[in-house]
Amino acid sequence: NNKQKREIYLLFPEPILLNRSVRANFLFTLKTYGIKEDIEERIKESLMCLNLDESLLSKYPNELSSGQSQKIAFAIALSVRAKYYLLDEPSAFLDKNTTLLFKKAILKMHENLNTGFLIASHDKHFLDFLAQKKLYLHSGEILEFENTNVFELENQGV
Repeated sequence: NNKQKREIYLLFPEPILLNRSVRANFLFTLKTYGIKEDIEERIKESLMCLNLDESLLSKYPNELSSGQSQKIAFAIALSVRAKYYLLDEPSAFLDKNTTLLFKKAILKMHENLNTGFLIASHDKHFLDFLAQKKLYLHSGEILEFENTNVFELENQGV
């Protein structure tokens, strides 16, 4: 149903922004997810989380660098505060500093809002930093499943 669909957010490796101002992109996404309250707070928080200046809100996608576009797309995703995020290669095309910002934002969302993340990535270092569980696939076959959450292992007596 629609409510369940709105609990999940899919973020692609290349940013998808409408040919509207950054603010209009935020507003469109939040409206699509049925969010009517705390709009400005959500926008400001998500921009701050990724060290983005509010002056970018008046810019259009063609006025942004590729790095800014990626950060904006991720900030828009964060503003939704979905229950689950599906991230496809979130660290692809990112520089080291932006990758660290994304990692910190993901951890903050998980810790503060109990948000779940399913991340598909070839970036082992990115996953090592974040993952509680890892599933390795090759040609559609499961090669290995790894539980990396130490606290969970301790609770199971391992």
